[in-house]
Order: sequence, then C-alpha cells, then structure tokens
Amino acid sequence: MRHQHQRTGWIISAITAGVLLAITIIAVILVNMRPGTPNQDNRVAQSSSSVFTSSRQSKATNNQAGESTSTAQSAPDAGTKTVSDPSKYDYLSGIYENGAIPTISLDFGNQTSSGVTASGDVADYSFTKVLRHPDGTLVVNVSGSFKYNVDPNNNSSSEQTAYVQLSFLIAPQGVTVTKNWQTGSSITDNSDTDSTRFAIANSNDGGKTFNMSTAYDNFESNQNLYTLQQY
Repeated sequence: MRHQHQRTGWIISAITAGVLLAITIIAVILVNMRPGTPNQDNRVAQSSSSVFTSSRQSKATNNQAGESTSTAQSAPDAGTKTVSDPSKYDYLSGIYENGAIPTISLDFGNQTSSGVTASGDVADYSFTKVLRHPDGTLVVNVSGSFKYNVDPNNNSSSEQTAYVQLSFLIAPQGVTVTKNWQTGSSITDNSDTDSTRFAIANSNDGGKTFNMSTAYDNFESNQNLYTLQQY
C-alpha cells in the first residue's frame, strides 16, 4: 500500500513538473514575441549624410513592422501650423549641398525636390505636406521616386527604382532649432545659423509617420546637414 502511495506521489510530481515546464516555455515564447521597442526598430531607419542612402533605407524599412517615434504630420504642438501656400517660402528654394555631392534642390514655388549623386543616382520628389513650428523651423514631407544603378550610357537593364517618402527638417538662416516638436524635448542647435540648412528623416510606414528624432539629432551634432548654396 505504501508503495502505491509512493507511486501516486511520483506521478503527481511528474505531472506538476511537466505543467510548470510548459508554462515556462509559453512565457518565454510570449516574451520573445513582444513588439520591438522604438530604439530597436528605429535603428534600421537611421538616415545618413545622403538623401539617396536615406531613400534606400526607407525602402528597406517600409517592409518592417516597426514603431515610429511620432508623426511629423499630426502637428503635435498647438503652435505648429500647416502651411497652405508653400510658395511664400520660395526664398528657401535652391540647391543644398552636403559636401560637393550629393546635391538636393528644393523648389517651394512648384513644390518639388530633386537630387543627384556623383554616380548618377537621381531622385524626384513632390511636396506632400509643409508644417511650420513656433521656432520658425519648417518640416517638408516629400514622396517620389529614387532611381539608382543608373547607367550613364542609358543602359536601363541595371537601373532600379524605389518609391520613397522622406521628411526635411529645415532651419532658415538666422533660425535656431529650440525643440524637438514631436517629443517636446528641448535641444541645443549646434549648426551654423548663418546658413539655411536641413536634415533628413525617414519613414517606416509609407509616409504615415517619420522618425524626426534623427533629424533633430543632426542639428545637435552639426552633422549630416544640407546647406543652401549662395551662387
């Protein structure tokens, strides 16, 4: 009889251990399935010094289920306004450079943007939205095509086209960026306020939202900025 009780106890212990093991495995699976944090997801969306590299990254991250830090389109700050007539900022139109090449042109009159690299990559964008923040900075969202592997001999067999969405954070001459208007955090603008300049932000979700923190970081570090050329 005592042996029977011992056997029963062993069986109960084995069943209990099995149940606990199953619960542990399920818990581990659920933890590993949790959505990535913004820092993890946005690492792949960091923009570079080139709008063309940014375009390629934007195309790649459009297929990733990542979180964006915020939206440049929702005007989270009460003082941020949508610009109904971008042409009034036509004085900001011109060619912007980050080094000699690549170059990016902005045309506020026609609400278009284009660019070219030394290797012949070409970008053609149209403005989709323009915002003005209380500190005088502008956000210009653009969408369009980016052609790369362009053959100078017009051999189109290697040419590829990506459809991308970017956002330009623009600080006109004399304007200091005071705040990240998505997060509300104050920043220190270490860029040259004697020039009109902008930084680039990518979108992970087809232009619904933009990772603007990258652009604000560029103003703080005074890196990867495009500057309006005075000819």
